[in-house]
Formats: sequence, C-alpha cells, structure tokens
Amino acid sequence: MGNAVARFSPDGRWFLAAADREYYMFAINGHATNWPKLWSTPRETGGFTPGSAAFAPDGSCVALQANGHVIRLLKTFSGEELTRLTPLSVGTSTLAWSSDGRWVAAESELGIHLWDLTALRGSLRALGLDWTSPASLAKR
Repeated sequence: MGNAVARFSPDGRWFLAAADREYYMFAINGHATNWPKLWSTPRETGGFTPGSAAFAPDGSCVALQANGHVIRLLKTFSGEELTRLTPLSVGTSTLAWSSDGRWVAAESELGIHLWDLTALRGSLRALGLDWTSPASLAKR
C-alpha cells in the first residue's frame, strides 16, 4: 500500500490501513492473514502524504482525512458516516482524539483546529440529527 497509514484501535479490535486511494478497516481475528475486511472508503488526499487517521479512545469511531478540506467521523464497525468536520485551512496532517472522546484535533499549517463533539452533538440533537438520538436513528 503506497502512501500508507496504519492504525490499531485502542481496544485492539480493529486495524485501519490506507492505500493511495482508499482506507480499509479490518477486524482483528487471530493471524493477520485471517483478518476480514469490514469496509473501505475513498481517500482523496493526493500527493505523497499519507492520510491522517485516529481512533476514538473507546474504538467505536474513527476520524479520517477524506481530502484536504474534510475530516470524516465514521463508525468503526460499519463505516457509516456520522459527521464531517471542515478545518479552516487546507492540508491537515495529524488527527487526534482526547482521552475522554470529547475533542477531535487536527493539525494544519494555520495551527491546531479543535472540535468539541459534545457541543456539536448537542447542536445536531436540536435538529434531530445527532448520531445517537432516536429521531436520527429512525431516519436510517
């Protein structure tokens, strides 16, 4: 896999790998040759820089650099997109979660971008769009 990124989830259940045009999520099950691919999703970062990726502390979500303008939060098991985050500048290079899962950070040439997921989910909940609200789940 060229321009690769490799990440293990904190709970040791998942392995994320990236090739030059796609991310791949695998379930860890015994020897690596037996790890089933759960899903893949496009990667449009381009260039020679690997796309950034980071697992939530509980392993339930993963943040992926979709392209220079978008960071996607996906459910680890299904690959379902929960939301998109858009930094103020192009070219984020590192993604990180806080230990409590409340904050997502992205590094860029303009500095650090922070998203408070608790506040974001509260705003989405008011619109019936929070990824754990009953109204949102009923729409899926």
